[in-house]
Amino acid sequence: MKSRDIALIIVFTAISLSLHPTLSGLAVPSFSPGRYFQFWEIPIFIALLLLGLKYAVTIAVLDNVAVMVIFSGGGVTSWFNIIPLLSTLLGVYFVHRIFSRRDSKKEVPSKLKETIFAVPSGYLFRLLIGGPAYYFMLRYLMLMPDPVIFTKIILNSIHDAILVSYSVPTSYLMAGIIRKKLGIGKKTTSRPSNQFLKD
Repeated sequence: MKSRDIALIIVFTAISLSLHPTLSGLAVPSFSPGRYFQFWEIPIFIALLLLGLKYAVTIAVLDNVAVMVIFSGGGVTSWFNIIPLLSTLLGVYFVHRIFSRRDSKKEVPSKLKETIFAVPSGYLFRLLIGGPAYYFMLRYLMLMPDPVIFTKIILNSIHDAILVSYSVPTSYLMAGIIRKKLGIGKKTTSRPSNQFLKD
């Protein structure tokens, strides 16, 4: 891994960590008890789009470890809480790869269309992978009764749908701006940067 890549990982980790509600307080209480609409995942999605999946996963893990060290809490449940983020990254990456292959064949896919597909894909992966992990955590680690678990899963699913709906499009927009202004990220050969949100 090049020193430039390490530096970018550190930068994106620092930005994500600085936006974490436990540090910044930047969060809006959700209708789902104990959950918040927050923004710390956005830099990780941006890293996914600019640098790639392994970088985004590395940043997510480092962010989680940093929070655990700083606040000396969370334990096993902290690692279950990161699963929804990682699964959403996979969903967005799946769509991003499909559109990137079209791009490599000198087709000109619209970033708006990619974003439209990435949002439900990210949410679907979050639901199918993060949902069972969330159930396991509530049932076997927190020992909650099934009626409470069912209610929390329903509310959490709606919460996650809203969170993905604003986090992923914002990340695409910011990634386009960063790629254009700073030249960070994988360059494309068939689409000028000023067409980032145009059909």
